[in-house]
Amino acid sequence: MGKNFCRPILILVLFALATIAPAQAAPHLILELKTGKVLSRSQEFDRWYPASLTKLMTVYTTFEEIKSGRLTLLSPVRVSARAL
Repeated sequence: MGKNFCRPILILVLFALATIAPAQAAPHLILELKTGKVLSRSQEFDRWYPASLTKLMTVYTTFEEIKSGRLTLLSPVRVSARAL
C-alpha cells in the first residue's frame, strides 16, 4: 500500500475519532432482587429503546421464550466467567 491509499484512511480514522460523542447514560433502575430495595435509579419512567439490533433480537427471543413457557421472568440468567 502506498501513501496515496493510506492518507485517506488516516483522515477517515481521525475524523471518526474526532466526532465520537461520549456515551450518554440511559434511564436505569437497579434493584436488589431479594429485598426489592432500589439500589440506583435515574429517569426510571422515561421511555428507553435498545440501541442495537443485537439487543432488539435478544429482547425478542427472550419474550418469545417467555410466551412459549420455556422461560419465566424469574428464570436464572447464566453468564460465563469470561463475560463477567
